[in-house]
This record gives sequence, structure tokens and C-alpha cells, in this order.
Amino acid sequence: MEVLITLAIIVSACFVVMPQIQHTLQDIQGRQYVDELTFNLYMASNTAITRHAAINFIIDPATKTYIISQTAVRPLKIVPLPPDFTLYNTFTLSRFSFNSLGHISKSGTIQVVFPDGKVKKLTLYMAGGRFFAQ
Repeated sequence: MEVLITLAIIVSACFVVMPQIQHTLQDIQGRQYVDELTFNLYMASNTAITRHAAINFIIDPATKTYIISQTAVRPLKIVPLPPDFTLYNTFTLSRFSFNSLGHISKSGTIQVVFPDGKVKKLTLYMAGGRFFAQ
């Protein structure tokens, strides 16, 4: 009988705590995705400088990915969006590029919307030719 009561208390506690754990995991996953996105933007800029070639950054809302490529044939990196997250941007045709000097082709904003509605914005400015992510 005591074992059943203890088991009932543990199961009840799990039902109370589980949604909070899921929310925390989604928050961590979203912050990690935004950090990776920021890193990949800087990596694309530095790759353009190193290769002395334009590097394209394409946001594909249909597949919920972003693609970093030098040519359309062979992408350098394809990064999927975590499940239940949404990615919005203000770039024309959802694309921009970095030239051989690492300069971004245009300013804009990328928004990552979490499943709970929280929004993280990544604003890309053209600062002295190079870009600055805020």
C-alpha cells in the first residue's frame, strides 16, 4: 500500500514537472540554434575572404533550412531548423552573399520564432563594409 502511494506521488510529480522540462529544453535548443546561426554567418564571411570568392547564404522557408554555398551545385553547409521553430527574414528572395572581402551584400533581419512564441532577432548591419550581428 505504501509503495502504491509513493508511486502515485512520483507519477503526479512527473506530470507537473514534464511540461516545464520540455519548455526548458526548447529554450536551450533555440538559443543553441541562434548561436550556431551567428557562428555560421561569421564563418561564411571568413570563408569568402579565405577563398577569394562570393559565398551565398540562402534561407529556404519551404525546407526550413539555411544553406551556405559557394556555388549552387555543392553547398558548404545545410542547417535544418529545430522542430516546431519558425524562421523569418527580411532579405529579398531570402538570400544574401558575402563578397571576396567578406562584406555582406545587404542589411536585414533574421527572426527565429520559438514554439512558445518567443522571438530572437539577428539583425545584420553593413558596418564599414563588414557585417555586424546584433
